[in-house]
Amino acid sequence: MLSLSSFQTLYLGSRIHLAKRPECEPDLYYNWKQDFSINIMIVSDRRLHIVHYFIGASGSAHEKRVFRCSELPEVLSKAEAGLFILGM
Repeated sequence: MLSLSSFQTLYLGSRIHLAKRPECEPDLYYNWKQDFSINIMIVSDRRLHIVHYFIGASGSAHEKRVFRCSELPEVLSKAEAGLFILGM
């Protein structure tokens, strides 16, 4: 189980470009930059060690949706008071 206690964390959301058009449901992977991609979300500690990641949401998905589809909201709901996420 991921624990965020005693960390200063870094959240990174990005898209990974796909070299060619997906054969299955390509419209889901077509993003606002007019290419095909998948989303990746990474959370690291202050030493840049990855403590959580989520890969595979379609490129057309907004970062907030990627966040909600990961297990991170559940982890944060159990975290201690005073924990904040900035930039969402």
